Amino acid sequence: MHSEKVVKIKVFDNKLEGLRGLCAIVVAIFHVFSFNFFGASKASFFWPVMHIQFAHIAVLIFFIISGYVIGASHFNESFNLNNVKNYLKKRFVRLYPMYLISLAISIIFGYSLFSTPQILGHFLFLQEFFVKTISSNPVLWSLSYEVFYYLIFLCLWAIHKKTNNFYLNAAFIGVVLCLIFYSNTAINPLLIGWGFWLVGLYISSLKDISIDEKFDKKAILGYFLVLLATYQLQSGGFFLRLIKLSSDEERQINLPDLIFIPICALIVIEITCKKFKNVNLLKLVVFAIPAINIIALLYFKHDILGNENWVYVVAFFLLSILMLFFKSSPYSFEKISFSGRMSYAIYIYHFPIGFFLSIYLSNHLTGIPLFVIGLFCWVILTIGLSYFTEIKFQPFIKKLLLKSHS
Repeated sequence: MHSEKVVKIKVFDNKLEGLRGLCAIVVAIFHVFSFNFFGASKASFFWPVMHIQFAHIAVLIFFIISGYVIGASHFNESFNLNNVKNYLKKRFVRLYPMYLISLAISIIFGYSLFSTPQILGHFLFLQEFFVKTISSNPVLWSLSYEVFYYLIFLCLWAIHKKTNNFYLNAAFIGVVLCLIFYSNTAINPLLIGWGFWLVGLYISSLKDISIDEKFDKKAILGYFLVLLATYQLQSGGFFLRLIKLSSDEERQINLPDLIFIPICALIVIEITCKKFKNVNLLKLVVFAIPAINIIALLYFKHDILGNENWVYVVAFFLLSILMLFFKSSPYSFEKISFSGRMSYAIYIYHFPIGFFLSIYLSNHLTGIPLFVIGLFCWVILTIGLSYFTEIKFQPFIKKLLLKSHS
């Protein structure tokens, strides 16, 4: 009883909750614009918004955070039947009740859009593996990945104390499997996502920085800017082409996404205040990736100023270097930690609410009234339902189903 409380205090991190909340909000806003909810694509600020978002990378950061939290919560516990049962119960309670609500919203309002096998597949988290993710809530693809990683963790948990160079071996196995299943549209993306999850697991094993360094300011804004530059450049695809490899752009996660592991890892390491002895080398790699890409564009005489996307890229990269001299505290993320407490709900509810609300309002409104009223109603409904289910309903379910472990 006492040891369980100690683990919870150690694992919970308001800074990390803030990052999780930021990522959920970025994903939600991006979907409003990219799927043209409420006629959002006609807004004058449509393209600037599309350039300053990193929604796809935010999902990869979710995987890192998930691996971090699971590792911090359970790697210090013994692997035995009782702990495994508790782990599976907690994961079920964390994911499934709110997932069912999201699934119900997605299906009830669009029941004619799906087949019975597709619906049943979602109840078992088989989307992307055996059935296509439902069109009224495409973000649910990542939940099936998450469940797979939770189950794979049991194997890692069982052997991690018995294996030398555990993380190195796990990473090596992941790379080999990616190459073996390179052309498999289901397994390969799963393994690439697992790479990010494994990074989070590794970061959870790092020691905290010393008390003297605890409140040192870091160039976190600069890291997000270099992330935007790398994302807009599509540097992963650039480096793959250099070695004569191609990727399947239809996949949810592609081989080029591996290029984001260094920057995503750096952001999480800095925000969680972990000690990583090669952090300066990591920073060098993070900034070198877009720098090499930009130099290549110049070398091959691309008209950077004639391409709006590349103008943003250069601006982001130059600002990221400038921001190295204007540091901020990672504890500033604690100010938005409340959004992190609702991040899972925001992530799985925002799309079906926006999807069906946009269809309904488009039958009655057009232009600016549609966008303003639609956006307002979407925000209120998404936040309201997220607050009720994750802040009120979820603790009740957790207490009800896990009362013997509270």
